[in-house]
Amino acid sequence: MTYRDAQLTVGVESAFGTPVTTGRRVLYTGNSGFDFQPNDAESEELTFDVDASSQLYRPVVSAAGSIDLRTKAKGLGFLHKAGIGTGVSTLVSASTYQQNFTPLATGAAPFLDPLTVQWVQKLVDNTDDVNTFPGCTIKSIEWKIDNAGDLNETIEVEARTMSTAIAKSAVAVSAANPFTFAGFTAYTGALTEPTTVLMPTCATQLTAVKSMSLKIENDIVTDDYRGDGTGLKGQHAVQGQVVTGQLVMDYNAQAQTLRNAWIANTATGVLCKFDTGVALGTGTDQLVFAMADVRCTGQPTPNRDGKFPTITFPFKAYLGASSAAKLFVCARTADAAL
Repeated sequence: MTYRDAQLTVGVESAFGTPVTTGRRVLYTGNSGFDFQPNDAESEELTFDVDASSQLYRPVVSAAGSIDLRTKAKGLGFLHKAGIGTGVSTLVSASTYQQNFTPLATGAAPFLDPLTVQWVQKLVDNTDDVNTFPGCTIKSIEWKIDNAGDLNETIEVEARTMSTAIAKSAVAVSAANPFTFAGFTAYTGALTEPTTVLMPTCATQLTAVKSMSLKIENDIVTDDYRGDGTGLKGQHAVQGQVVTGQLVMDYNAQAQTLRNAWIANTATGVLCKFDTGVALGTGTDQLVFAMADVRCTGQPTPNRDGKFPTITFPFKAYLGASSAAKLFVCARTADAAL
């Protein structure tokens, strides 16, 4: 049996920590994994036999993991909602849907969708090692695309506990088109925010972007153990959400304009668009990351290695005075539901 016989499935919980059937399969890449994290301790009491097993105890447990995957045009909406905050799917026309995701709104309940994650590895004797993690909250999602590569994302997860008593889910693999560098474009300038059926747009295309990354970090409470007789955490509350990223581009006149914005401490809109080129009922598979108020968070750094001149722009997205959200993640997809 090989590593490729492993399986990762996910379900959205209706009540935090109560396991549900993991009916959505997620195809992942090689760096993914989950770990059970018991807080084992040893008593410091002085006894005749200081190595007595009765001195060992386990006051609490938790778990954590990460999922690395290729970002595709179908099947990931529920994960993006669970990692970003809010999500809405709207029929555009025919069989084309638009999914809009934004961070949690000010004054909203400080919780993301809880998940049950099941991790199955095939053992060398062809049996399954089935581990189920209820009460999962996404700590962060980071999307990256390297020059001439494809769009990938890493999802960091905090879990409540692990169970080995839940049967393996039987879930088929669904085909979906990946987003690649061939369909990647970036824009800057004034942002037109999305509606439920119109994708966001930005004023000026950047013609020489070589790579990008974007990360949403959820500042969740990870040590809220409850005295309820379980030794487990309560639901992970979100204390804040931070959106950061980076663009690497040729050091041309457009790059100089972005550098001048950093010097003047002014904001600009940034939009990164991915398009598979595969036709839907209306338009094509698309995924767009849009921010209306972006500021460079450090000195734009040109390379000094004697190679072709490029420059790196680290940035952070803010909630502008007239913006509905600091980040919009919008998809055009054949998925009818998140």
